Formats: sequence, C-alpha cells, structure tokens
Amino acid sequence: MRREDLISLIQNSLEDRNLIIVTNREPYIHKNKGGTVVVERSAGGVATALDDLLTSTGGTWLAWGSGDADKEVVDDNDSLMVPPENPSYRLKRVRLQKKVAENYYGGFSN
Repeated sequence: MRREDLISLIQNSLEDRNLIIVTNREPYIHKNKGGTVVVERSAGGVATALDDLLTSTGGTWLAWGSGDADKEVVDDNDSLMVPPENPSYRLKRVRLQKKVAENYYGGFSN
C-alpha cells in the first residue's frame, strides 16, 4: 500500500475524531547546547513513521519529556505544536521525576 493510500484510509476512518498516540519516547527532544535550545528528531523507526502519520492527519502525541530543555519550549499545559518546520499536531509531554525515569531505564525495562 502506498503512503498516500494509507494516510487517506486513516483519515477516512477517523472522520471527525482526533488521533491520539501514546509512547514512552517523544518524537522531538529539546536540548540545551552551549546556551541555545536545539531540537532533535528521534531517530527510531516507530517515531519516524508515527510523526509522518500525525503530520498528515493531525492529533496529539503524548510522551515523556526527556530533553533537558523540553520545559523551556512548552505552554502551560506542557505541550507544543510540532514538527518545527510544519506545526501540524500537538506534542503533550509528561514529566517524570528523575528517580522514576532512572529506575525504569536502569531496572524495569532492562
């Protein structure tokens, strides 16, 4: 199936509903580099595919905000519009305490 056909199928299936994606990793990470906030796109295949889908359909992506500058670019609801070059959907970040994130990645998930 071609990309365009898949997106059309999903858009028709959604009708007037919003697509919500929930993942652990966020599609865009904001980091401090030399006093400047830079945005990096997640490199994983799942993130790339889902980012392309939400850019085409709109919706919301809910994920852990793991970047050290993520808090600097969100609104009062911990969200922002992405992708940076073509804001098409909302990225809603969930904040985790450092200890919770460390226990998950250093223990439970491994």
